[in-house]
Order: sequence, then C-alpha cells, then structure tokens
Amino acid sequence: MDRLLPLLGGAPQPVTQEVETQIKSLLDGVTTPEAAQSRLYLAQRLLGRHPNREDLQVATAQLMELTREAEHMLDTWAGLHKRFPKNQLALRMSLRWLARAGRSEDGTALLNAAFDQPGITLTDQLLEADLFAEIKDHDASDARYRALIARYPDQTQPKTAFAKRLYLRGQYWEAGKIVAQIDPKAKLSPAAEQLCQDIITAVGNAKTIPDRAVRTSSVPSAALYMALSSFHGRRTPTRLGAAMGGIAFVTGSLGAGGAERQMTRIASALHKARQSERDIAGLRLGGEIEVIVTRIDPANGKDFYKPVLDEAGVSLSVLAEMTPEPLVSIGLGNPELEQIAAVLPQKTQYGLSRLVSHFRATRPEVAYLWQDGSGVTAALAALVAGVPRIVMSLRGLPPNLRPEMMREEYEDMYRALADVPGVIFSANSRIAADAYADWLSLPRDRFDVIPNAVEPLPSDGKPASRALFRDFTASTGPSSFTLGTVMRFTPNKRPGLWVEAAIKLSRALPDARFIMVGDGQGVTEARAKARAAGLSDRILFTGASDDVGFWLAQMDAFLLLSEFEGLPNVLIEAQIAGVPVISTPAGGATETFEDCVTGLTLSTAEAPASAEVVQKLLLLARQPDLRARMSAYCKSDIAPRYALDRVLEQTVSLLSDQNGDHHVDAPMPMLLTTCAG
Repeated sequence: MDRLLPLLGGAPQPVTQEVETQIKSLLDGVTTPEAAQSRLYLAQRLLGRHPNREDLQVATAQLMELTREAEHMLDTWAGLHKRFPKNQLALRMSLRWLARAGRSEDGTALLNAAFDQPGITLTDQLLEADLFAEIKDHDASDARYRALIARYPDQTQPKTAFAKRLYLRGQYWEAGKIVAQIDPKAKLSPAAEQLCQDIITAVGNAKTIPDRAVRTSSVPSAALYMALSSFHGRRTPTRLGAAMGGIAFVTGSLGAGGAERQMTRIASALHKARQSERDIAGLRLGGEIEVIVTRIDPANGKDFYKPVLDEAGVSLSVLAEMTPEPLVSIGLGNPELEQIAAVLPQKTQYGLSRLVSHFRATRPEVAYLWQDGSGVTAALAALVAGVPRIVMSLRGLPPNLRPEMMREEYEDMYRALADVPGVIFSANSRIAADAYADWLSLPRDRFDVIPNAVEPLPSDGKPASRALFRDFTASTGPSSFTLGTVMRFTPNKRPGLWVEAAIKLSRALPDARFIMVGDGQGVTEARAKARAAGLSDRILFTGASDDVGFWLAQMDAFLLLSEFEGLPNVLIEAQIAGVPVISTPAGGATETFEDCVTGLTLSTAEAPASAEVVQKLLLLARQPDLRARMSAYCKSDIAPRYALDRVLEQTVSLLSDQNGDHHVDAPMPMLLTTCAG
C-alpha cells in the first residue's frame, strides 16, 4: 500500500509564499524519529491541500522514512517512482527497499526499465552504474563502469566514479589501477583530487598484506582476518581465587532497541550484585561493571537507556569522548599487526585508538561485545590489551540472513575469532545460535544460549485502561473466553489474519471477545475488517499502551501469528502472566513455550491457515480446566526460566567460562495427548 495515495485525492489549492517556505523547510533540523513524526503531521496536511507537488510528496516520504516505520515504505517509494519516473531519490529508495526485501531481481528489472531508452546521457549512464551497486549487484555495476571508461577514454568522471566505488568496497588495488589511467594533466575537482590521493595512500598501505592472505576482495576485511588470526596462539591468564574481575559491556549506543534494553538491565543487575557483595554462580564480582558505547547522541535518541545506567550507578564510557591515541604509539605488540594497522577497517582503527589504553588501564576480565558491529570495533582492541575473555553476544539471526545488515568484514571476523583462545560465542535463542554456526561452518555447541531476562509486568492497570476495559465488558456482556494479543500492526504480525480468525471463532463461540493491544499502519485495515464482519463491538483495539501487564491479565489465551521473529519477549510476558499462548513457529518463538503444556504451535510460519488457528483456539476455549492447568505451569515453570536472577547465574557462568549445561531445562509433562484438537 502506497502510504501517500490517501493524501492525493483532494483538489489542489493555491500555494502561498508561506506554504512554499513550509514545504522547503519540512526536513530542516529533523534528526530523530520523534521529530520526523511531529513534522510528518504538517507534511500530510500540506499534501492534502497540494497533492500535485512532487517535492512535497518526496519530502513527506522522507519524513515517513525517518520515523523508522518500515511498513509499506517499499510500496510508497515505488508509487513515487511511478508518478515521477525522473526523480532520482524515488528510484534509489525503491531499489534500496527491494534490496532489503531480498528482491534484487525486481531491482534489476526496475533499473533496466528506467534506463532502457535511446540517447541516454553519460550522467544517466553513470547513475545507472551507481544504482546497480545500490542493489548490491557489483558485477553489473562494475561492468557498466568499465564499459563507460572504454567508451569515453578522455573523460575523467567515469574513472573517478568507478575508483570511488571500488575504494569504498575496500578494493584498493583495483581502485589504484583505475586511478593510474587518469591523465596526470587532467583537471579534477578538489574532491576528485583528494579521492585519488586517498586511493594512492591506501594502495601503498595495502602492500603490507601478502597476496596469499587476501581471502576476499576487500583489503580491510583481509587485514582484520590477519590481525585477529595473529592471536590464535595466545595464552589466556587463569583467575586466582573466587572473585571475578571486571566486565566491560560494549555496544554501539543506548538507543531504544531490544538489545540495548537487555544489556542495560543485565549490566545494572550485575553492578548491584557487586555493590551488595552477593555471589553469583559461586563467584564474587570483584571487578568494576562498565558499559562502553560508541556514541551518546540525545538528538538522535541514542541515549534512551542511559537513565537506567545512571539510576543503577553503572560507569559509562563513550568512545567519541575519548582522546584518540595514534596507532603507531599504542604498542600493538606484533610487527605484522603494526604493518597492516593502516588498512584495517575504519571502525577497528577507531576502536584501537581509544580502547587499547582504556582496557589496559581498567584491566577487565571480560569484554562483553553486544552485536556484530561491536566485534569489529572492540575485539582486536581487547586482544591487543590482553583481556582474558571476549564474549560475542549475538542478538538475532546472522547477517547472511539479513542482507541489509551484512558487512564484508563480518564473516572474516567471526572465522578468525573462532580460533582465538578465550573467545566465546553466545546468542539469546537456539535458532539464532544454530544459524550463526551453520553460516560459519562451526559446531553448533560452540554457541551458548542465554535467554533474555523478562520480569513480570504490573497487572493493576492505570485508571484509563481500567475504564476502557470496564466499558468494553459492559458492552459485550459475560464471556467464557477472551483472546488477546500485543503487537505492532505490521504485515509480519498478520493483523488481518488475526481478525479473520477472531471472526471465525466468534461464529463457533458467540460469547468470545477479543483484545488487540498495539498500533501501526495496519490497524485501520484491521478495524475495517472487524466492522465489515459485524464484530467491531467484540474486538477491543486499545492502541499503543504501556499497560501491557494489565491487558494480559484480562486474557484467557494469547495468539501471535508472526512470519518472522527473533526471541519474542511478548510470548514470555504472556506466560509469566499465566496466559497460555498459541504461536506460529517463527524464529525463536517455540523456544519460549512448551508445546502442549504452556502453549500450542501452529504448523507453519509461512502460510498459517485460519482454520488451523481456530481449531487450536477452540481446543483451549472449550476446556477451561485445561487452560487452568496450562496457566499454572506457565507461572511455575516458564516464569522462573526467564527470571532475572536465573539469567544472571547463566550470564556469570558464561562470562567466567565455567563448563556445564547451565541453560538446559528439564522437560515438563505433556498435558495433551495430542495437539491437533
């Protein structure tokens, strides 16, 4: 669905000078999703009055992009490109979203259609080559650049454009060969002159890497592999006594993400345990608990969880605020490493120049690196500084399954780290751990699994929520079964299918009622479907709510129909509240509950059938005694698995490199002889 279309139906109104000024300044100073959302309201009002303005449509789409609400953005940019085929940003963003969706073939078709015309200019041909790189089709991009260089041998622009693309991909030698083709007497822009000089310098530095060591086409990636591999024979010190040393958590920022929430929760809890001198996993925490982030940027929401650390008193260090130390003066301790330092990835050089001295001064026992990018920044610095253990905390599926997240150096980094003594891999779901193992061709038991810590949510409810539910129950009358969910109304969560299942269930169980907690672009369509079926009075759409615990307390069962998931905390929260769950087997969803004991699993995440969903729902709806037993198991067995104290035990056991199956739980008894109903 093109999100702009509903705004384009009005008759155009005259454009005043004030309106012109408003349109031109729509994007000024917008640096956060909140600011983008605020400005978006104005853009939508303007667009309703001036629907034919190309610049206004594009600015509105850019604001939608900046809100980070991904739903329907591909359709929105594609619609813009269809209306304004000459708009380069609309075409570029359409291609970018196609690449994110794994639809590179569609991107190729779109590009071919856009540039399949006679008399195309050199500027347009260069744009075409650049856009093929946008969809990660580097072979097609390179072929077009080479053809342009051959076709226009006296033009410098094709050479500098191609050299820049190669340089940015780390292909320094190839970039150097292109620069060598530029006539020394040619007049270049200052930017092109600087680019050529940077490439010449990079080629000189790249000569420090033996040809045999370049496993990939990227010089920085190969350099990182070599640098990490130089520690394959290192000896790690052994802890003396029953006290564990310091733990340095490292991540990119403290933005409002799930990984950041979990990291700050664990760091704060460990710090409090250290202050109270409480042993965890048989160890006293003797060293400082510290969090290190690349940047803290309040204007961009990168400090969202900083108050959590401040309240707990956890020490926070920011790389951007540290004084960098020249690499030549750090003392890398390895002649080979010193030779290749200048061609390491920029993020690695950034980390080395700030973290080596910091780690040497603070002497942590563990560098706890959260997410792939932190490994590129901090793993080598931790090794150079002699940190005994490096734990890579993997928070989702690997980047080979998320192309938009992939960086060329990731695979080389993980393969090299796998053979470094003292390096430990951890994930928060088994499916993610196994996916990393399969990607890297490593044994699956190399990856430990520690789930997220999930605490019970307060169930008392705020006055507004209690009043909303009181009015709902008054209108529906007595009910024997209340089905609920908590979700973002996005295509991945399938709100339309959820409502369809509710409609079918209500036909078999007329007194059933439904609660849908959440918001998103799909809520309007879901409401319309409920209204068309005459069910709008039995489905309560609460909107976004910070009273999730209250709403869970009103449910008899919880339904999640996701196509993709990581480790869905909402399923854990529902069970902790004593609510049996029904879910697709998306991602790590089925790791959160015991099938036929605390929940029921649908047969597929790809194309769940509403008939199967209703069958599972009726199984629970018609057996209140079964629901009661499942609820009891939820509270007695599921809740403790994700309790903060338990996760802390598992975490310290992992960080201290203690052996044992600390994350394995005994199976619970099956309550149903069959889950088919």
